[in-house]
Amino acid sequence: MRHKHRWIGTLLVLLFIPTMLVQGREVFSADMCRVDADERVVGDVFALCEELYIEGIVDGDIIGAALRTTISGHVTGSLYLVGGQLDITGQVGKDIHYGGAVLRYNPPIEPNNPPRNVLTARSVKAVTFSSTFFDRTQIRDGVLNVGYQLIMRGDVQGEVSFWGSALVIEGDVTGNMYAIVGDPNSESSQLETLLLPFNFDVNLLNPGLIVSETATVTGLLSYRGPEEGEIAGDLLLPANYEAPPTIVPTLDEPGTFTIYAQALGRDFGTLLVIGAVMLFLANGWLQYPLHNLRSRPFASLAVGMLSFLLSFPVVLIVLVLIASLLGFLFILGLQGVVLGVAITFGAVNIGAASVFYFVAIFISRALVSIAIGRLAMRLIFGRYDVDEHRWLQYTALLLGVTLVAPVISLPIIGIIMNALALFLGLGAIGIVVLAQIQRFRNRATPVVQQWYSPSPAIIRERRTTSEVERVPSISAGEADPDLSPTPVSLPVASASSANDTDTLDEPPKPAGMGNLPEGFSWDFFKD
Repeated sequence: MRHKHRWIGTLLVLLFIPTMLVQGREVFSADMCRVDADERVVGDVFALCEELYIEGIVDGDIIGAALRTTISGHVTGSLYLVGGQLDITGQVGKDIHYGGAVLRYNPPIEPNNPPRNVLTARSVKAVTFSSTFFDRTQIRDGVLNVGYQLIMRGDVQGEVSFWGSALVIEGDVTGNMYAIVGDPNSESSQLETLLLPFNFDVNLLNPGLIVSETATVTGLLSYRGPEEGEIAGDLLLPANYEAPPTIVPTLDEPGTFTIYAQALGRDFGTLLVIGAVMLFLANGWLQYPLHNLRSRPFASLAVGMLSFLLSFPVVLIVLVLIASLLGFLFILGLQGVVLGVAITFGAVNIGAASVFYFVAIFISRALVSIAIGRLAMRLIFGRYDVDEHRWLQYTALLLGVTLVAPVISLPIIGIIMNALALFLGLGAIGIVVLAQIQRFRNRATPVVQQWYSPSPAIIRERRTTSEVERVPSISAGEADPDLSPTPVSLPVASASSANDTDTLDEPPKPAGMGNLPEGFSWDFFKD
């Protein structure tokens, strides 16, 4: 009997384990989310709020997004947050992962006063515009930061890696430091103007590296920037400074023509190979985007520019939606489904983005090269039709690549011409794709044209009239007034209603077009 009760108790525990796991997760979704000072949350916290305040205790991780987050309590786990600004004045037991505009770790409650408590975190990994670690902070396993500026006033017991513009070290760093900084001669006043509408607590510094007198670096300091930084602190090892490579070569520098020749050969070979493959595999389809480049260059440029610029937020939005779906499935306890959904949607998203950018970067420029070569062939041979002979198409490709590659390989000017060719080719292809989609939609959706379709009464009157016309004519002497047909006035639906089946799909032509010159055709205006 006792064994029976044990089995029943074990079964009940197993049945209630999923419920206990779900109840161990708090989900916040509101304008303002708060964990009060006298409140304790056991388990992870999932938040999607405008403002998030953690004043109590959270025995777990905090995962989510909030425009402004303030953590003044105690979080035993890690932070996985995105948002606008994150202020941490409480304890975080493990790691800090944050992506947003401003990260402030242990800021002073009162202005010009140091923080009261010492805050310790295991590691910090952040992608921010500005990250500041104030006094009395300790990071045990290092800092990884990507952004505009990083200000380290506390102590770090690990490696510091920074990719940005401004890096200031005022505390002690016991590990190595690797940094990429900006030019100290540039200013940050324009960036501050952009941040004014958001009202973030941030003061931007000028780019460059500054190691103050109070700083101590026991590891290797290795950094790259346009100029050497200001190092006034103690370095146990000599600093390793590396100047960035010259981006824009000048004629006075040695090897300038070698660099240009390498870029020219790379662009020439790429455009020639891709263009030849396009002519070999899709010669017939290429006539449509080539026609758009010839007849609608400004529309192609606008469509291509809009498509390329919108591709970046679209990819980001899709990634956010996939992450939200995965988080929702994780909250429901479907951990086994999360991996499959992540692999499927990740492969689809990465594959679609890869195809789009391959078309935009490579195929569009090769298409523009073919169009320029065909134009040059027509200018050379007059009205000679390039499409009549296949070898002339490849000749036009070779001529176009020869004209385009030397221009797009130039410094500065090549960037502009590359962008122009990319937008033109992508827009020409995009117009063809949009037209094909619209054609499919028109075929799938039945078109109701009630404004000129004849009514059933008109159809009956037409049938009656045709039957009367087929009656043999009667001489005037034998005419019977009772059998004489009554003339019927038929309403006309369009300019030529005699053949309704052939003209239903074409709109009526404008009035006053009866005296057009001989040889005039409306097909001239069809695009």
